[in-house]
Amino acid sequence: EPVMLPSYEEICNNKKAYAKSFHIQYLNTDHFNAKTLVEPYQGWYVVQNRPNRPLKQREFDRAYSYDYNRDSHPSYKQHVPAIDEVKFSLISNRGCFGSCNFCALAFHQGRIVQARSHESIISEASKMVWDPEFKGYIHDVGGPTANFRSLSCDKQIKHGLCKAKKCLAPTPCKLLKVDHSEYLHMLRKLRAVPKVKKVFIRSGIRYDYLMQDTDESFFKELVQHHVSGQLKVAPEHCSANVLDHMGKPHIEAYK
Repeated sequence: EPVMLPSYEEICNNKKAYAKSFHIQYLNTDHFNAKTLVEPYQGWYVVQNRPNRPLKQREFDRAYSYDYNRDSHPSYKQHVPAIDEVKFSLISNRGCFGSCNFCALAFHQGRIVQARSHESIISEASKMVWDPEFKGYIHDVGGPTANFRSLSCDKQIKHGLCKAKKCLAPTPCKLLKVDHSEYLHMLRKLRAVPKVKKVFIRSGIRYDYLMQDTDESFFKELVQHHVSGQLKVAPEHCSANVLDHMGKPHIEAYK
């Protein structure tokens, strides 16, 4: 039962049709309840299949178990500066249940958070330290949102995320599960890897999610061990009206 989107010609000539098409696509990014999408295009049809199911942890681990070169492609004759920040970084998760309206992550990776095992991440770090260019600093341990390591609620296991609701905005959902203990345990293991001097977190952190945690252990160790000079958080805007359209909490949460 595919869902028909406004045609390509319509969205090119009508901003409201474009917005409608985007909204329908946005509501169909979840493996559990998404439909196949069809857009008429100059006498043809562009078909977007339903999203794949989320990766199981062993599948996620396997994707990162291969011997990647951790460098820019040899076709580049000169040094690529962008590699410097990511060469010694670790991906710990994918997906983001924040689902802000201006962000493409829900399309790229879905709203259901998937996480690598501690063993997989420690194994990658243990190989990384032998790179001749490694100076003892792991630049990042994170993903779309660094401090998301599990599902936002148990309902998602069978039903996926709520289509028209957000887990954190305008206020945190009552079913939201907030627990940083597993992430903190992994960071402690990384700090203990031989040849590692510092482990930084430079991916975005949802401070509104962090503040819901009644245990301050993660926040204290974050500040003490994992901030490389500055901790970056994003208030995004100060207008409640704009923040509502962005799908972000109001400025009071930031203050």
